[in-house]
Amino acid sequence: MSQPGAGRCDYSEVVEFPRLKAGKLQVQVIARRYQIAETLAAGKRVLETGCGVGFGLGCLASVAKSVTAGDITSSALWQARGNYVGRSGLWLVQFDAQRLPFRERSFDLVIAMAMVYYLDLAMFLEECRRVLQRDGLLFFCSPNPDSPGFKPSRLSTGYYSVPETVALTRRHGFVPQMFGAFPVRHGWARIEEWLIAAGSTMLGKLIPMRAVREAVRDGARRLIRYSTETLEGELTKSHLAAAEHIALEELPPMSRDTHHRILYCVARLHD
Repeated sequence: MSQPGAGRCDYSEVVEFPRLKAGKLQVQVIARRYQIAETLAAGKRVLETGCGVGFGLGCLASVAKSVTAGDITSSALWQARGNYVGRSGLWLVQFDAQRLPFRERSFDLVIAMAMVYYLDLAMFLEECRRVLQRDGLLFFCSPNPDSPGFKPSRLSTGYYSVPETVALTRRHGFVPQMFGAFPVRHGWARIEEWLIAAGSTMLGKLIPMRAVREAVRDGARRLIRYSTETLEGELTKSHLAAAEHIALEELPPMSRDTHHRILYCVARLHD
């Protein structure tokens, strides 16, 4: 399989950066990830790989025993460090998620939010197996490649269906549970999202400067009255409280799912 993202050290063109006007759905998707992660992190030594600018590090640090987080993209990590300077119990490190610079059995929970499709997933799972404590947990999420209208990210290496995710995690010593959220939309709501996604892809190709791209994108959102809200450097308690009510459905492990746009995997290490 071709791996256009493999070996890269800069993913800034696909990192989710803070913005004053983010799509409301985008904010909900980010918040739901961290609301789930917060429930798993209580009292644990947590590692977040591919943390980007660190939207959810504050909520994780508020419940975990400790949080170590990192990213390979310097610009994202620099912004995360600025957001959380002086925050106790939180360490930020630059690293490649396929080659984790930590000792064996260092963590109780490893988190990977919307980033495993930029990796060699088998390599990543082996690294997670190495650094996790016995019976440790791995939590990751990804767009569902079987959902109607699915569109891969530009730098992605590959996406996995529910049965493929289950088979691969089991092969590397994990016992997975799969969940789905954000039902596939129909009618105008789906057309609206397609227009935004298609426009973003076109802008990325035509306008290399991020600030100019964002200004044009915001203008297009106003034109079609696309619902937006502020997404700054850290998710708020109100973001997480609202996300808690977004339905999460457990999925059969060996059936493809075409009803949800986002897949979540909670996998326990079974050594």
